[in-house]
Amino acid sequence: MNFDSLFNERVSTLRKSLGLTQTELAKQIGVVQRQIAAYEGGESKPRDAVLLRLASALGTTPGWLASGDGQEPNLKNFIPYTSVRQVPLLTMGPFADKLEEALKSATTFHPCGIKVSDEAFALKIVGESMSGSGGFSFPTGCVVIFDPKVEPRQGSFVLYGYEDEMTFKQYFSDLFQITLKALNANYGDLVLAKGDGFLMATAVYAEINLSANLIVSQ
Repeated sequence: MNFDSLFNERVSTLRKSLGLTQTELAKQIGVVQRQIAAYEGGESKPRDAVLLRLASALGTTPGWLASGDGQEPNLKNFIPYTSVRQVPLLTMGPFADKLEEALKSATTFHPCGIKVSDEAFALKIVGESMSGSGGFSFPTGCVVIFDPKVEPRQGSFVLYGYEDEMTFKQYFSDLFQITLKALNANYGDLVLAKGDGFLMATAVYAEINLSANLIVSQ
């Protein structure tokens, strides 16, 4: 990421506009207070992963914060989280091979109250293949937190990619093949030879909007 000479001023101005102290901002993005002071003093620049969290906490995009690229943030309706980290929020789509670029340009973020790596992100689920009738169920519209640093185990829920397509399924693996199992019995399982496609991330947390998934009895 390229930084211009006004990066430090943008960090300082946005932080103050949101009423955050350097300590509060540092806690939110997982660095120490003196690191925020170094950013604002023009003495240091963040790595990409930290820049992503910093931009999220300040209600803007990494590109605008680093070099002023894109639209200036409108903080009128932005509510800062002083104790809960935010991760990029995307909607499932045909960009499995361009996930990194999609995360860097994300403009929507989601609070994440559990411990995850710097590469974690949230994904809004599309489709009914993971809507189960018992046990786990991930209906369309629910938000799942994924962490690429977490290795899947048998039965883990994963985001799996093949070329530009992505799928969210339950993961099973043996010596020769990978089975991606749907929770909805109306959808078939996907069986792949080892080496076909690629594991994108493992699901570590999920949120479901209950009011959007209620079935009203007559």
